[in-house]
Amino acid sequence: MGKSQSKAHDNSGTVVNDIQIQPATIENTDLLVCVHIITVILSIQFIYKIYKLFHRNIKKKYATSV
Repeated sequence: MGKSQSKAHDNSGTVVNDIQIQPATIENTDLLVCVHIITVILSIQFIYKIYKLFHRNIKKKYATSV
């Protein structure tokens, strides 16, 4: 079936632990896109808050005059 003896020269391998890690880089375009998206979201929130305040003041103005 099989040989009971192991060959010495078959087991003499070298272990190679060569891991190459490339530095992670963030492109300027990625940062600019993220900044633009955040700016648009914040500006929409700001405009909505101003609209709500203005709308609330108009309701108070006409509700008290009646």
